[in-house]
Amino acid sequence: MKAVLVIDMPNYCLDCPCYNKSKLYCQVVNEMFTDEISNKPSWCPLRPMPQQLPDVDLWEPHWYIRGYNDCLDEILGETE
Repeated sequence: MKAVLVIDMPNYCLDCPCYNKSKLYCQVVNEMFTDEISNKPSWCPLRPMPQQLPDVDLWEPHWYIRGYNDCLDEILGETE
């Protein structure tokens, strides 16, 4: 089973809600570290949400685009 946690993407570890500042501990990777906290490290597993597809696209059927965008809206809680 998988889960999705939607948070605002931090620019660096100190702004991340998954980083414990008092223990210098990243709760996502379960490791303590003190370097690279001023930048988002390359090993960080957090990834940005994909962008919605434009409504008009010649390479995919319209139902695929609508389903893809509806799925993103559902994840973000933007459904009607």
